[in-house]
Amino acid sequence: MSQSGGLARTGLRGLRRASAAADARGAGLALSRGPHGSFALQGLCSSCIDTSAPARRLPPRAAQLRRLSSSADGDSGGLAFDPSRLSPLMADIRSRINASAVARGCAPSAAELARDLGVPERDVREALDGLAELHALVLHPRGDHRRAGEVWVAHPFAFFPTSFEVEFGSDRRRVRSPCIWCSLGVAAALHQARSEDCVIHTCTGGDPERPVSIPITAGRVAGGKALWKAHFVVPAREAWGNVIHTCANMLAFEDERAIDVWCARWGEPKGDVRSLEEAMDMAAGWYGHYLEAPWRKLSPTEVRDLFKRTGFDNDFWSLS
Repeated sequence: MSQSGGLARTGLRGLRRASAAADARGAGLALSRGPHGSFALQGLCSSCIDTSAPARRLPPRAAQLRRLSSSADGDSGGLAFDPSRLSPLMADIRSRINASAVARGCAPSAAELARDLGVPERDVREALDGLAELHALVLHPRGDHRRAGEVWVAHPFAFFPTSFEVEFGSDRRRVRSPCIWCSLGVAAALHQARSEDCVIHTCTGGDPERPVSIPITAGRVAGGKALWKAHFVVPAREAWGNVIHTCANMLAFEDERAIDVWCARWGEPKGDVRSLEEAMDMAAGWYGHYLEAPWRKLSPTEVRDLFKRTGFDNDFWSLS
């Protein structure tokens, strides 16, 4: 079995197990059942969690659901927010999460962040909650388990098994990503910050039997893969209604006909289709600066300007 094929199978099996588990315990984040192979309810890598610590009891599920249903900015669908809402501590924490993703492939725990920053863990957890409310990351669902409140996803990075990995560096290390767009974003950030070339390992249309590698050279999708397609199912203004589902459906395909077949098979609506070259342009504008410090997210005005500049300006990408 190829490495990419094994990766996809792990993600698909995990997705089905996780979806059932989430339904059973009423977790705050719902996972989509289906073919996508992109998500499993797995935690941070073992080096990021103190498994000897007792499980933390956190506020009830309703608080997490409110985070998911509210927008970071009422006029941006949760994709952007007023930069003044980001505190220096929140920006520092987000920068450290990004750096850890690239260096270790996992997110630092709240305890690690508190130790490294020299601040109380309570302050770190409040900052993480603030980042989650701004849709700057996704925390593990509230509940009686050790990973509650720890970082689950910090786009463009994912900290659990997915069907997307970005390989880079002389040691050929890999970082996980939740979707094709985020994978292109990781590649853009690595190019902008470190002039790194990389390879995205995934599978065509989420099919574990069809692994594919997508080379990124000098910040561009190389060769014929530039004409492959990225399929965006969920409109931008709805992206954070359930961002896990949104990302799980952002897949790579060899052509538009393959997308039509996939939609018919899985009962998903056909969304916006872009070449990987076009998607790379937009991902570079969105994520290219993410390894710079201090971290910041685009404002609603910057998002609209980026969409217009890169041609993502149809109704599908409207923020209101």
